[in-house]
Amino acid sequence: MRSSRLGGEHGPIWDVGIVTNTNPPDWDLRSAELAKDAIAAGEPTAWFDQLYSEGTSGRIALPWDRGAPLPPVVDYFEVHPLEPGTRAVVVGCGLGVDSEYLGELSRNVADSSVIAFDISSTAISVVRSRYQHSSVDCRVADLFALPAEWSAGFDVVVEIINVQALPVALRTQAAQQIATLVAPGGRLVVVENVRDAAEPLATRPPWAFTLEDIDLFLGSHLHRTLAEKHPMATTGPEATRSRWLVEFTRHPR
Repeated sequence: MRSSRLGGEHGPIWDVGIVTNTNPPDWDLRSAELAKDAIAAGEPTAWFDQLYSEGTSGRIALPWDRGAPLPPVVDYFEVHPLEPGTRAVVVGCGLGVDSEYLGELSRNVADSSVIAFDISSTAISVVRSRYQHSSVDCRVADLFALPAEWSAGFDVVVEIINVQALPVALRTQAAQQIATLVAPGGRLVVVENVRDAAEPLATRPPWAFTLEDIDLFLGSHLHRTLAEKHPMATTGPEATRSRWLVEFTRHPR
């Protein structure tokens, strides 16, 4: 994801000193600082690559460095497996653990393929180094300037906790960009942090989603077919958050 420029209000004012966990990972605090500066400069996605670069240099812990795919994603694809001939794409793949999971699934399904992309060239370099024999096609790409050939090009589109890191002012645009990737008859799988309707927006990213927020992905051709809340048992700044697992499908032509 990258630099769709912001004008006017950038979303909620935040204080990077406000955290819900008394011992957050150092990359989390650094992400708030970098995001604040990037949004103030009108480049609300420019901070992702800098954060990953600082992680690979050892200045901070490597951000979002999970050892396994998110449990809601695994649960979903165990019940809703890939079908033969599936073309899948993972949005904002980060360090690749979720896209590699999809890649492993696709290897057992005839004529299937997985593309994964991220705005951060540093993150993609880490993915390629870690998974040198992967079948996943990892690329650097900008959510706000997607390749034209990707339009309606994928049977399965997977978005995992990316849009919630963007300013609320960009949320609709980001969701609609992701929706354009879904082919007729295809499906979009979205995972975001849960926010109750009465809960105020956070003062820093990630900005969690109500179910109404999730429906920004609907667009003109998608409809919601599944919405589940998955409790999280992790540690760290999001330890108390549940996550949405929401499926949207597109009617065949």
